[in-house]
Amino acid sequence: MAKPLLNRIDEFVFEGLQQAIDTVPPVIELKKYFKPFVEDEFPALLNEQSKAVIAHPYATQSWKTYLDTNTMPKVLCIGAEGGWIDYEVSLLCQHGCTSVSLGQRILRTEAVVNVLLGHWL
Repeated sequence: MAKPLLNRIDEFVFEGLQQAIDTVPPVIELKKYFKPFVEDEFPALLNEQSKAVIAHPYATQSWKTYLDTNTMPKVLCIGAEGGWIDYEVSLLCQHGCTSVSLGQRILRTEAVVNVLLGHWL
């Protein structure tokens, strides 16, 4: 029987480090409940100088437009394959996120990471 993907996260991180020829893994934290995390812990990730964006296909501002007037945000919020629900987008925006769109097509999660970082780099 195959392991659930989250049980294999270290394996995926190690593979990514090999591909990137890197040795410093990212810090990955899993949170069980969305609302308590956003309300209680998320604001501590930001300060007056740092920003956060949420990638959302129905946002009115494009990622490119955002980067034309802002520096790279400290936090990138990327949803699962099913996307964000309105409540989640609203809650994140209430706590410091700017909603940005990557275009009319809905992308796979791993593609969103590449697009966000590719435009910045």
